[in-house]
Amino acid sequence: MKRCSTCGEEKSTDSFTNNRSREDGKATQCKSCVKKYRREYRLKNEEKLDLKSKEYVKALEPWYIAQVLRMPLSQLTPELIELKRAQLEMTRLTKQLKKEIQNGN
Repeated sequence: MKRCSTCGEEKSTDSFTNNRSREDGKATQCKSCVKKYRREYRLKNEEKLDLKSKEYVKALEPWYIAQVLRMPLSQLTPELIELKRAQLEMTRLTKQLKKEIQNGN
């Protein structure tokens, strides 16, 4: 049994993730508190995280795109790079739209 540093509840060690740097080998926060924190953070910082996602797609390196497409870098054309970036942007927008539909917006 271990006490969560956030909610203060006594829980079994299965309710904590592993953390090798800790003496007991377990994290200080229980899984449910971490999940709750991450959900709240995502809701609070949605625009910031969305912008980060957009920047990531724009910054995709050609060597990475070639690896994803499983083709040599020498065969990668600027058109293919733009198509892959557009595909990733569409995936991001689809996920965002699904989330809005689920939330009833």
